Amino acid sequence: MNLKKTDKMIAVVGVIIVLLAIVAIAYYVTNMEEEEPEEEEPDFYTYDVQWEFNNKTMTVEGNAGKDGAYEETIEISAPKDSILTAVNVKINWNDDKTYGLFNKNKGEDTLKTTVSADGGSEKELSSTGKGTDDVLSFIINSIPSDDLIDAEDYEEAESEVMDEYCDMSDATLDAKVSWTKGEKILRPLKYISDKGNDFELEIEYEYYTYSIEEMEMEDDDDMEDTSITTNYDRMVSTNCPRLWI
Repeated sequence: MNLKKTDKMIAVVGVIIVLLAIVAIAYYVTNMEEEEPEEEEPDFYTYDVQWEFNNKTMTVEGNAGKDGAYEETIEISAPKDSILTAVNVKINWNDDKTYGLFNKNKGEDTLKTTVSADGGSEKELSSTGKGTDDVLSFIINSIPSDDLIDAEDYEEAESEVMDEYCDMSDATLDAKVSWTKGEKILRPLKYISDKGNDFELEIEYEYYTYSIEEMEMEDDDDMEDTSITTNYDRMVSTNCPRLWI
């Protein structure tokens, strides 16, 4: 088919327009890709995490002998979000019935105290006549170390602390106190009247609480406290994603 001269010119112009459009689109796309802004890196700050030692004492009363051996599960709870590190147990008691004119220690009873922590191995001690200074000691968790953390803000720094030290403020003690009567059956009245002994378990537990301070880098590269301190009493409750032991 023969095209007229004008038709040929129109066709040529059309092709040129299409080519120019293709070039323009390619140029625009290329420039857009080059001009896409880069994602800004977040600012990180350094936080100083420090741990403070604390201890408290609680007492549990019981009787060994009247109803057989004393057996009890004792819950130990340090403040929330703290780290319970150790528990020390001692028994205080005095034999309430002894005999002897010159030696008043005749017929002294014996109490044996057996304790385990969090289902671990048992420890025991025995005392005759009265309690002693002997202590049953249990390590519950390792003592935490002071550390520096890089984070975007305080909440993220606290979250990192709680991720590593989570659900570590409680422990369970299984305690048993058994009684061996000291009175002899040859003295029946003394023997029958002795019904056991009251006692007190003195439980000291040790734990650590944390504080977080934001640190600032000075011009001379010295680290300085910015006086932004968050004490344990201001800590907010956080969910615990994992348990660290």
